[in-house]
Amino acid sequence: MLKKLSLVALFLLSVIYHVTGATHADTSKRVFGGTTGGSFAADGTLDYLKEAIVQLRKDSLEKGSHLLLTAVRTAEANRSVSRDSPYFTFELFNLVEEINSGRLAPDEKRLGLLVLKTLLTNENTTPSEKILSTEFKHTVNTSFVKQLRIYILSFANPDKANKEADGFLKSEPDNIPVNLLKMEYNYLLQDYEKCITYADKIIERSPRYAYVYRVRGEALSETNQFEKAVADFDTSIKLFPGEPKTYFDKGSALISLDKYREAVSPLMIAARANPNHSSAIYDLARCYKGLNNNDSAMFCINIHIRLHPEDSFGYDLKGDIYGAKEDYPSAIELYTHAISLNPKKAAFYEDRGDAYLYNKKYEQAIADFKKALSIDKSRAYANDRIGDAYYELNADDKAISFHKKALEADPEYKYAYWGLNRSYTRMGMYDEAIKSAKNGLKIDSTYSSILGNLGWTYYLAGDYDQCIAYSQKAIQYDESATYAMFNIGLAILRKGDFEKAKETYSRYVKLCKEKDFKILDGATQDLHDLIDKKVAITEAQYILVHIFGENENAVKQ
Repeated sequence: MLKKLSLVALFLLSVIYHVTGATHADTSKRVFGGTTGGSFAADGTLDYLKEAIVQLRKDSLEKGSHLLLTAVRTAEANRSVSRDSPYFTFELFNLVEEINSGRLAPDEKRLGLLVLKTLLTNENTTPSEKILSTEFKHTVNTSFVKQLRIYILSFANPDKANKEADGFLKSEPDNIPVNLLKMEYNYLLQDYEKCITYADKIIERSPRYAYVYRVRGEALSETNQFEKAVADFDTSIKLFPGEPKTYFDKGSALISLDKYREAVSPLMIAARANPNHSSAIYDLARCYKGLNNNDSAMFCINIHIRLHPEDSFGYDLKGDIYGAKEDYPSAIELYTHAISLNPKKAAFYEDRGDAYLYNKKYEQAIADFKKALSIDKSRAYANDRIGDAYYELNADDKAISFHKKALEADPEYKYAYWGLNRSYTRMGMYDEAIKSAKNGLKIDSTYSSILGNLGWTYYLAGDYDQCIAYSQKAIQYDESATYAMFNIGLAILRKGDFEKAKETYSRYVKLCKEKDFKILDGATQDLHDLIDKKVAITEAQYILVHIFGENENAVKQ
């Protein structure tokens, strides 16, 4: 049996483990390194590594380094491990190759062997610059020595390693390992643009380096460049198909693009690689929810919660799934539990506020949205939803005030313009309503709800042609916008063309039955309102009885 291994030796074991056929399924946030555990393939790689460490401990450094070279080359031959190696592993492999290459001066080789021994046999701590400081001082400061010093510093003093890497790259700008260090360092600092720049440089020189595509894809995802990220993940998978984390990252990026169906397959690969890893399972739940497959979503989120019973996000997502099923009391209960676990998460209060709003508990909804704002005043969503709640309470002045606050927080928040249009329309302020809707359409000309509402505003303002035009546009972008369909029929009827109105109502009622679209109560209520106002009485009655199938006696004056 080996003694307790150094951290570096454990990492090297994990790389060989990865290469020799076992499954690596670390789908967590970026960690530059591998995992350990499992069994090793019977190719001799592990035996070479074990014996190499034994020889290094005996100070048989030449023999130990040669055995390490054999282990590394066996691993590389099995599965091109260098394509998926982070800086730490890539540079370690380089060190082993250089020591055995015959290209080093005697002092360089001696220092390299001492570093190798320190890395793989130092049991109590990560490698420290102090351990080898004397040796570095007495060795000529060649390019190899500088690169070796950066490597040692990267373990104990990353900031200092980063600064020395900057100086090194001034003379050797195309050095792949040091650019790799800079890429990873900037990723961890969340300077994703710089990370991408260094990744670009590495890929230009080494276009088959799968790991770099994956890191660049993650940095692109962090900067919301999801299409480019997916392309990088695809390239990484093509070059090194056995890394489950790449599949997980691809699935997550596809979710951000609302491409739920495409995301399922890569997430399933990641989840199967390690059934106990809940990140992929959690994202599968998100996918299935996005696909309105609530049963599968519930199955996945229950697994996630079983694995992580203290994860507030699991309960919040389960609340979303119940909300999608319109079981708002259950959703509220789950959101409340999520809040108890994470009371400073503003989004959880917004989610519970939505459930209260849909459950017609408007005061409770307002309280939750205001709580979210007390945590984060900049949230346009919370302000806008308070406006929606006040609209339901017929408090249009207050509703308008909060919709405007939402736009102060985010001038591009199109939903607030929709809310303003509703309140202004109900107040009879048609010019303001039309202006609000058109401002929203400047942000998103395909927003069907604003198009449909604008059509209704024009109807109430007496401009039936504009009502028809905007209602048709709403249907163009949302085929299920039944309210817009019947607004068209109503506007045609008000224009006095009864035959065309009958044809329009008949066509849309037939379409709704064929497509299983819900016909809202407003479709018939608007006709009853005409009868009450003594406008087109006979025509409205005919449509209600012969097209909507209402009782003839019920629609008589």
